[in-house]
Amino acid sequence: MKSNNKKIENYADALLNIIQTTSNEVLFRNDLNSFCSLIATNSDLKSFMSSNSIYDQGKVNALQELLSSKISEPLLHFILIMASQGDIMLIQDIQQIFLRKLSQSQNIRFGEIHTPYMISEDRVKKLEEIMSAYLDIEVSLELNIDKTISGGLKIVIDDIIFDDTIEKRLSQMRKQITL
Repeated sequence: MKSNNKKIENYADALLNIIQTTSNEVLFRNDLNSFCSLIATNSDLKSFMSSNSIYDQGKVNALQELLSSKISEPLLHFILIMASQGDIMLIQDIQQIFLRKLSQSQNIRFGEIHTPYMISEDRVKKLEEIMSAYLDIEVSLELNIDKTISGGLKIVIDDIIFDDTIEKRLSQMRKQITL
């Protein structure tokens, strides 16, 4: 496991180097988030990528076909290198470390808004302003549509969680009732 931790750190550092040469950092981060969400939510793709019976080159070819012209070129190359090394299933861990390092280097905290429905860009900006004022640091939030949430929203910034979902409120009510 220790070698995986070092490998994850090295990949995250490589992503930091790549993003410094990228003209559109927001697009790069969005593409990375989208790819990680795809791996996490698409069970067929997850099974295919984690299968030991499929050669790494087959995974590379499949990813090339799936992602070409859909994500930024530098990220595509990075993903294909990871797949060729048999490391593609580390991508979510790499993303977390990368975002943490990026936010530290830019003195910005990146986070996600988890909600079951689409919210306007103005609403996202307003939430960024509120969280920035609360945390006294610039906050940039990505919208993540999460159908497992019945209503409300949850904001995750690093290891800080602001949970205003129906599930959380029901859980709190259950605790109060059982006391």
